[in-house]
Amino acid sequence: MPALDFLDVILIFYGFWTLVITFVKPNWYWNGKRMQERREIMGDQRTSTMYYILGAIMLAVGLAGRLGFIG
Repeated sequence: MPALDFLDVILIFYGFWTLVITFVKPNWYWNGKRMQERREIMGDQRTSTMYYILGAIMLAVGLAGRLGFIG
């Protein structure tokens, strides 16, 4: 598997993982030190929105690369 194909797979799984974890909001994730700092600065809704957008972008780029639209 070439390196770029492997990178696509990583982006797909990490993007999907980010979307699912942000939707479920488990205690270990949502109440972790770094996440609490982000929530204090931006608020809960904006933090969730930021992570949804980040996960969707990673997923879209990974899928576009895997399907041959990029690279």
